[in-house]
Amino acid sequence: MKSGEYSNILMKILLAEDTSGHTALHIAAENNSVQDLKEICEWAVPVTPSLTHSLLLSQDKDSKTDWQLAAEKGHMNVVEEL
Repeated sequence: MKSGEYSNILMKILLAEDTSGHTALHIAAENNSVQDLKEICEWAVPVTPSLTHSLLLSQDKDSKTDWQLAAEKGHMNVVEEL
């Protein structure tokens, strides 16, 4: 697999949404998983610098970002990491 193909596949995986519009970053934030947040961001950076930014700004079907989901659940360690 060529580097560009790998990057495209990884970008699609990271930006994929479930039926609620949650990306992997939303799910990690909602589940209080700082380690998963860090790994997702580490995977995103080499693909394109704007991918991490896009993930951080993505909103679910209720127009909530990963930061908002974490804050609503009281996951302040996640909020600080984000």
